[in-house]
Amino acid sequence: RVYHLRLVSQRNGHTPYVGFVYQAAIQRKAQAQAETAAKQKEWSSTKDATGKPVDLSQLNFHYDLSGDSPSWKPERVYDDGTKTYVQLPGKTRSGEMPVLHIRKGGESILVNYRVQDTTMMIDGVFDTIALVAGVGSDQETVEIRRQK
Repeated sequence: RVYHLRLVSQRNGHTPYVGFVYQAAIQRKAQAQAETAAKQKEWSSTKDATGKPVDLSQLNFHYDLSGDSPSWKPERVYDDGTKTYVQLPGKTRSGEMPVLHIRKGGESILVNYRVQDTTMMIDGVFDTIALVAGVGSDQETVEIRRQK
């Protein structure tokens, strides 16, 4: 860009600098701010395994794992206050899938759950969950406990 300026001196006051405003620069800045706001909104509200929006600030990741260390040992366990999600490793998709039990009062109770990809979705939030695969001496168990 080339500018031709005519400078005129004034008796009182002075102008220490001159600036230029470009409409395209203003539009780029506004677009960048809008993209940043959209990303922040996306990060604060993402989707669960079913594709339903979830507020990340409401998720509880306070779970402890104990027991065996099978190839299907959960990578992540969390709940949203309504459902519990158990994320298994990707290789579980083509391998052995454990059975899920709820432990209550010393008893193992079978409950309904759904599996989507490698995530087990359980309706409800429970204190103790057991994942079991195999039988007899080949049985492997991982116990999941919710921290209070």
